[in-house]
Amino acid sequence: MFPTGWFSDPNRVLFVRQLLVAAREGGSVYTAAGVPSMLGRWKAAVKKGVYLIHHRQAERMLLGRWRGPDFQRRGTCASRAQFRVLQTSWAWQIVMRAVIGQYTELSYEFLYGVARAMVRRGQLGPAHPGSCQCGRCSGDGAIVADLALASRDIGILARGIIAGIDLSQSNEAQAVDWGQPNSRIPQAVLDAAAPYRARIMQADSVMEMADALASGHPGNFGATYYGSPNAQLQGGIVRLTPNGGGHAESRTGVVLLRPVKDPDDDAELLAATGFFVDGSWGDWPKGDRNLRYAGGVYELPPGSYVAPASDHAIGLRQGGECWHSQVVQGWRPSANSGVYVPGQEQAA
Repeated sequence: MFPTGWFSDPNRVLFVRQLLVAAREGGSVYTAAGVPSMLGRWKAAVKKGVYLIHHRQAERMLLGRWRGPDFQRRGTCASRAQFRVLQTSWAWQIVMRAVIGQYTELSYEFLYGVARAMVRRGQLGPAHPGSCQCGRCSGDGAIVADLALASRDIGILARGIIAGIDLSQSNEAQAVDWGQPNSRIPQAVLDAAAPYRARIMQADSVMEMADALASGHPGNFGATYYGSPNAQLQGGIVRLTPNGGGHAESRTGVVLLRPVKDPDDDAELLAATGFFVDGSWGDWPKGDRNLRYAGGVYELPPGSYVAPASDHAIGLRQGGECWHSQVVQGWRPSANSGVYVPGQEQAA
């Protein structure tokens, strides 16, 4: 059985939402300050014949390959999803020439520790009765709202060796250590992350999710509805089903799975819509990775699948949460980086 690590906390999600409203940043996708209205973006794309928007194409353009899949062994799924959202957001902006920046590998370990020990202050709430194995009860885990707030208020850490701590590659033990109640993250690490921040917004519905994804804002979705560990890809698709505990995975694109007669019919449009999902269980699920959609066939990256929007709607109704993020203070290219950055030629 694969580990999970998300739990439902609607009161905390509402609290984070209210913080954004108080800061005059709106709260939902459609009211976030500084973001042009995203209302109707997915519908408009479909009307133009754009049936697939996959943000992770940007990483393949910059790296010449897909990033490998994540594989959690502890309850770090939500932090891995948040890191993937930020990583993908930054790559997408570079490729779309929205920023002049350098592709940078980011750390989920820092986000996990900050969300638990600093944003939540080590209090995850009371355990559930019985032998529940969700993140709250097993001692691991986080909620998406806390991770989004961490990337907005405290910072985003790039990989490397910082204050003698090796984060040049995945170090889940360090994440768990930083996430313990009353743990202290070194000031040098906090200082290294502080200049880099994200804009965050909550999706209240699957239509908001679709519009945010069509606008280039990846999302972190946590719910008790997720792909079963026993799931097999069927033409690139896995259905979300109710499972024990809760799990979080990134959403990095939107796709029209079959043609629609009337894109203005919201019900028809959403019934034909799917979201790209990036898991944290290694090269899972197995099966046919050739996604068949309204525009043809698209090969999915390892560790990814597409799930119907309708399944996400059930997950949201059952206490799930989805937060979209966009890096707004990122990494500038250095003169001697040796890395080509789209748009860098205009910076001279």
